[in-house]
Amino acid sequence: MKVRRLLSFLIILSLLLMVGPAVASAWQIPPPMFDIYSAEDLKKINYYLDLEYDLYNPIVFRLMNDIEITEENWVPIGTVNRPFREVFDGRNHTITFKGDTKFVTPDEHEFNGYGLFGNVGDVRIYDLTVILEGNLTSEHDNVAALVGRMDGDMLIDVDLAYLRIENCTVQGKGYTINGRNNVGGLVGNMLNGSVINCSSDVSVKASEDNAGGLIGFLNNTSINGSIINSSASGSVEADGRNAGGLIGSINRGNISEASVNVSVTANEYAGALVGFVSNENVIISNSSANGSVKPAGHFGNFIGGWNENYKPKVVNCYYRGETVDLEPVPLEPIPDPIADNSKTYLIAIVIGVFLIIAGVAVYFKRRNE
Repeated sequence: MKVRRLLSFLIILSLLLMVGPAVASAWQIPPPMFDIYSAEDLKKINYYLDLEYDLYNPIVFRLMNDIEITEENWVPIGTVNRPFREVFDGRNHTITFKGDTKFVTPDEHEFNGYGLFGNVGDVRIYDLTVILEGNLTSEHDNVAALVGRMDGDMLIDVDLAYLRIENCTVQGKGYTINGRNNVGGLVGNMLNGSVINCSSDVSVKASEDNAGGLIGFLNNTSINGSIINSSASGSVEADGRNAGGLIGSINRGNISEASVNVSVTANEYAGALVGFVSNENVIISNSSANGSVKPAGHFGNFIGGWNENYKPKVVNCYYRGETVDLEPVPLEPIPDPIADNSKTYLIAIVIGVFLIIAGVAVYFKRRNE
C-alpha cells in the first residue's frame, strides 16, 4: 500500500512539473531577441513592426557594436501607422550619421515623426548615443536626432516603465537639426512618457514653432510623465514662436534636476529652460539654466511665457545663479529717439529765446546810456 501511494505521488509530481511551464504567464517568458551589427540590420527593424504586439513580451533589439549611417536619405524606424513599440537596448554603443542626412518617409503623413526613429509607441530605448557628423534635415514637423514623435498608446494605469527613454545622448556640436514645427535635440514631439538621464549638445532650428534643446514639444496626457536629470547645451532657434533651452513648448508634465546652457532665440517666447507653458499642470523643480535669451522676457528669461491663468509651479530653480521668481521683472525702457530729439529742440529754442531777450536788453541799456 505504501509503495502504491509513493508511486502515485511521484506520478502526480511529474505531471505538475511538466504542465507548470505551459501555464506560465506571458511576462515570465523571455522576450525574443534581434541583434544589430550594421545599418542594414537597423533597416530590417521596420519588417518586424507588422508582428502582433505584446506589451509584456516585446521584441528586444540589441545594438552589438558601434555603427555608421552613410546614406544621404534615411527612412526613420516606425511610422504613424506602424510605430516602433518594442525595446531598443543600445548597450552603450553609438550610431553615427556620417554626413548631412535628410529624413524621408514613403508616406508623408502629417503626424509622422522624423529621426533615427520616426514614430514610437509604448517603447523603451536606453543606453544609446547618437552622434552627428553632419546636419539632419526634414521639411516636416516632429524632427529630432533620436525620436521624431513619441506617442504612447498606453493606458493611464500602465506602468511608465513601458514608455521611457533613458541614458541616451545626442552629440553634434557644430551641427544643426532642421525642421518645421516641434524640433528637438533628442525628441521632436513627446505626447507621453518620460526622459531620464539624457542629454544633447547640438544646434536646433525650427522654421516655424517649438524648438527645444532636448525636446521640441512636450504634451504629456499623463501628468506622471517627467523629464528627470537631463541636460542640453548648444543653441536653439525658432523663426516663429516658442524656443527653449530644454523644451520649446510644454502643455503638461514635470521637469526636475535639469541643467541647461543654451543660447536661445525666437520671434516670440524665448526661455533659457522653457519657451512657453500652455497648461497649469507643469511643475519645474531643482533645475538651472544659463545662456543668452532673445528677445528678453519679463520673467527672468527662465521661461519665455505662459497662457493666462496657467502659471507653472517653479521650485528651487536658478537662472544664471539667481533664484527664479516668476513675478514680472520690469524691463529697461527703450529710448525714444523722436522724443529725445523733441526735448533737445525745445531746450535749444528756450536758450535761443533767452539769448535774444538778453541781447535786446543789453542793446537798449547801452543806447540809453
